Amino acid sequence: MKIYGFVLALVLLLPVFASQAAAEEGNAAVARQAARAADGSLTMDERIQAVQTLGRSGDGRAAAPLLEILKDPSEEPGLRACAARALAKLDTARPDVLAALESAYRETAAEDNLRYTVLQALGDLKALEALALFREALEDPDETIRFKAAQALGELNDLEAVKRLMGRYEQEPDKTVRAEIIRALGRLRDPALQPFLAGALLKDEEALVRWNAALMLQGYDELGPEAREALALAARDPSPMVRQAAAGGAP
Repeated sequence: MKIYGFVLALVLLLPVFASQAAAEEGNAAVARQAARAADGSLTMDERIQAVQTLGRSGDGRAAAPLLEILKDPSEEPGLRACAARALAKLDTARPDVLAALESAYRETAAEDNLRYTVLQALGDLKALEALALFREALEDPDETIRFKAAQALGELNDLEAVKRLMGRYEQEPDKTVRAEIIRALGRLRDPALQPFLAGALLKDEEALVRWNAALMLQGYDELGPEAREALALAARDPSPMVRQAAAGGAP
């Protein structure tokens, strides 16, 4: 009976031992990749690969070494941008991650690629907490920053974000940014936005924007009368690609 009790206890403890072993191996794996990411003697490609591995791991313990890289202005901007993308894949330390991303974006000497990537990461994180930064980015002199801010705001699926995008569309001089605003709003598939998209389809002076408005409207499962009328009128658009999209043709 004593032997039976011992065996039973051992069987019950096996999952505990296995769990502890897995945790230790996870710690070791994160530590190995963190060391490689921080090792300045390695090539940049090797360090980036380590950073990407930390992000793909989904392991919350990877946040600390990634934050250390992101927060270091002396690090290569490309590595810091990679760390920003990796952090967006981790569901952990959200306040610290958001604070570090915003701080990196606002650095005086931050390169455009890093700022661009930070906006993308904030969008991936659906960071409603960063609305003030997005508002700032929508008014940036650099159209690539405004483009990415519009794309990221669309990921939030939030009423305030929608208002920001609609307001920016009315004053945005760059056609590629306006087109991205239309795409960001259209991807939400909100029936209430159909009149806005229809207006862009009929009134925007750039074919690129009108084309995207037609494509977004065609993506709805059901269209209201205003959207249907706009698509019908767009069948006479001067641009062939707009006419094709309005008719439901492949882009």
